[in-house]
Amino acid sequence: MAGSQVEFKITPPPGEEVETVTMTVEGENSYPLVSNDKFTINVPAVDFTLSVTFKYIPYYITYSINGGLFTITEEVHYGKSVAKTFINSETGNLAWSLDGEELPFPYTYNHTENKIFTTTVDPLAQSTITATIGGDVGNQFATITRINVPSGIKVVIIPTHYNGYPIKVIGDGSEEITWQGIHYIFLPDTVIEIADMAFNMQNIKQIKLSNYLTTIGNYAFSDCDNLKTVTIPNTVTEIGAEAFAHTYSLTDVIFQDGSQLQTIGERAFAGSKITKFKLANNVDIVGKDIFYSCDSLIEFEIEPNSTKYSLDNGVLYSADEKTLIAYPVGKKDVSYAVKAGTEIIGTQAFTFNGHLVEIYIPASVTTIDDFTFFNTYSLENVFFVDSPSLTSIGINAFAYTNLTSFSILNTITTIGDSAFRSLRSNLLSYMVIPSSVETLGNNVFSKDSNRITIYVELESQPAEGWDANWANRTADVHYLPNWEYNGETGIPHYKTVNVALPDTITLVDNNLDNTQLIAGKDVEFNIAIPTGKRIKTLTVNGNG
Repeated sequence: MAGSQVEFKITPPPGEEVETVTMTVEGENSYPLVSNDKFTINVPAVDFTLSVTFKYIPYYITYSINGGLFTITEEVHYGKSVAKTFINSETGNLAWSLDGEELPFPYTYNHTENKIFTTTVDPLAQSTITATIGGDVGNQFATITRINVPSGIKVVIIPTHYNGYPIKVIGDGSEEITWQGIHYIFLPDTVIEIADMAFNMQNIKQIKLSNYLTTIGNYAFSDCDNLKTVTIPNTVTEIGAEAFAHTYSLTDVIFQDGSQLQTIGERAFAGSKITKFKLANNVDIVGKDIFYSCDSLIEFEIEPNSTKYSLDNGVLYSADEKTLIAYPVGKKDVSYAVKAGTEIIGTQAFTFNGHLVEIYIPASVTTIDDFTFFNTYSLENVFFVDSPSLTSIGINAFAYTNLTSFSILNTITTIGDSAFRSLRSNLLSYMVIPSSVETLGNNVFSKDSNRITIYVELESQPAEGWDANWANRTADVHYLPNWEYNGETGIPHYKTVNVALPDTITLVDNNLDNTQLIAGKDVEFNIAIPTGKRIKTLTVNGNG
């Protein structure tokens, strides 16, 4: 039999499968074989041993509430006992059935396939609801202001009516409703509005929204830490400010096809973990900081044939590609080249991206808007391509970046307030302000970690108080002709200027005489200095 080929077939125990097969020859060397239940070996001429290990096949129980309204999944193994601990922690102590028969727990899982366990939860009784009645005569409706359910209830089905009135509004906007640890909530199709703070700071894991919902109020779901996904009905027209802010488990926001969405409020999804976001119905997001601190967001999506937006590898542009609107906060590329033809890099376009180190700006760009790179805290280098035409740098445009160098182009006429404030790097030691700059905002370099020397390509300030806008983080400000570029390095530096003083010095106090001067009296001198120059050092030598 030695030297011949032998086929082996392994029959695993129920619910298990082959994990590894190894062959040991004369007790020394082990050879891994194919990990399946059928294999062929060449039989050696010496003693050998075959070893087989098995692993459990994972099966899944799907706990289905009200015909799949909510589903929860648990991994199980054949022959193992299924306790009720997991599902009770999710849904409370409900009765579960398999194929129409109620299940006892603990339950031994003697199945070699996935199974669905089912249960039914009835709508809340009116006695557990506090509501107000509003609306016009003949069109009155109920607004739920409080839910009073027994401890341990984790699945809530909101009824369609309260005392005969359709339930149209959840919450009155004055404070959050206390949902008492409820995980799963169903809103019937009578509901058209979720008021401000209605579900704020709750333990919700899943919510089914009404198919006729139109409004999601401010802070409606903010701080719902366990909410992982939400489907927004196509009837919704408004999502309020911070509606889903600080939902630290929220990864998926799904807009139904045909969305009528018109408005998303400020910081609506701030701090969530969404990885992509679709601009449903071409909704406007400019200047609202909607995705503040969404460090998992890596791409935007748009409607097919959108007339408002276009995309460049997940980066959002206007349809005509003249404005870069938004760069995903969590996009991990360290370098990005703005598309040629872009004219404006928009408000907050790159705000809070922590990965971008360098950016290439094409000659077509004329405007870097307010807060464009605000707190893009890894950004070190900005490269202007070809013959730039940039004219304006907006308010806080590069604040809190890590710039190590920056060239203010001689096409720039306007620099906004705090444009370079609080720079993180200590490597940016100087900045040249070209003569083209006409308007200079306040506190342009305020609170920078390193004192920056300013070189101005003018002989004097163009307007009174112009250079007072540097704030207190500039080491010095030099005007022409007191500085020049180093011929070899191209780096500007201060130079010594010989100032011609007049032959005589006029004393302010004409009553003083030489004897009094020699005596050490304080004397004030007027020194005539040529226009555009100033004294760097003044040394007075006495005779005694």
